[in-house]
Amino acid sequence: MVKLLTVFCCLLFALKISAQSDSAARPAPSASRMSDYISIRKSTGVTVLNFYTGMDIRFIATDGFTYEGPIARIARDSVFIAFYKTSRYQNILGYVITDTIQTDIVPFHYQQIRMVYVSKTRGRKSVLVPLGGLMAIGGFGYDALNIINGLRSGEPVFKGSNLTRLGIAAAVSAAGIWILKKTTGMKNRFRIVYVDMQ
Repeated sequence: MVKLLTVFCCLLFALKISAQSDSAARPAPSASRMSDYISIRKSTGVTVLNFYTGMDIRFIATDGFTYEGPIARIARDSVFIAFYKTSRYQNILGYVITDTIQTDIVPFHYQQIRMVYVSKTRGRKSVLVPLGGLMAIGGFGYDALNIINGLRSGEPVFKGSNLTRLGIAAAVSAAGIWILKKTTGMKNRFRIVYVDMQ
C-alpha cells in the first residue's frame, strides 16, 4: 500500500512539473504590449499616481455622481469599471452568505472623469491622519463628559479653572480637525491624462 501511494505521489508531481513547463513555454498574450493607463498629474506635469487595469478607482464624473470600483479594462480612451451586485442567501448549513450575482462593466470616457480621489496620506502625512482624528474625538469627548458631569453634580461648568480646561479641549479638537482637513482634503488640482500605449 505504501509503495502504491509513493508511485501515485510521484506521478502527480511529474504531471504538475510537465504542466508548469508547458505554461512557461507558451508566451503570455499580454506580454507583447502594455495596456493603456490613466495618469493623474499636477499642473506642473509631475505624475502623482497612475491607474492600471485591476486597480481600484474612486472618482466624481461630470454628472456629479461618485463612482467606485475596480478597473476592468482601459482601452479606446475609456475606463471600464466593474460594478458588482451582491445578494445574501442562506446555505444548506444555515449560514448566511453574501455572493456576487451579477457584474456590470460600465465604460467612462476619460473626459467624463471630473475629479479622481487621490489619497494624500503618503509618507509623514499617514501618521497625521489618525493623530488628527484622535485629537478631534478626544477634545470633543472631554468637553461633552465634563459638561454632562458638571450639570449632574450641580457644579459651575463655565467658571474658573473648568472653563480653562474646556477651552484647552476645544482647542485640541479644533487642531485635530485642521490636521484632518490638511491631510485628507481633496481639491481639483490634478489633471487626468490618458496614456495610449498602442
